[in-house]
Amino acid sequence: MSAPRPRHARYQTRSQDAQAAGMPCPSCDTFIPMTLQDLLSSRSFRCPNRDCTTRLRLDPRKSSSALSALRHFKQQLDELQPGSS
Repeated sequence: MSAPRPRHARYQTRSQDAQAAGMPCPSCDTFIPMTLQDLLSSRSFRCPNRDCTTRLRLDPRKSSSALSALRHFKQQLDELQPGSS
């Protein structure tokens, strides 16, 4: 049996993580995809692994400053998109 990888190693070895936005499930390590729009509009995220029942919940009061920063970031991105005025 091999020794467990350090927690940070899984972020460096997954090509899927580098290509998609999201995070690994804290229970089963399955990748949970999350877009910027998902973060701004959803309050919970469920692990896509059918055998896992983990649901991550976003507390808007505790996360208000982070959500405000994400809204500002999205606004800036939208202004950079071709065809936007």
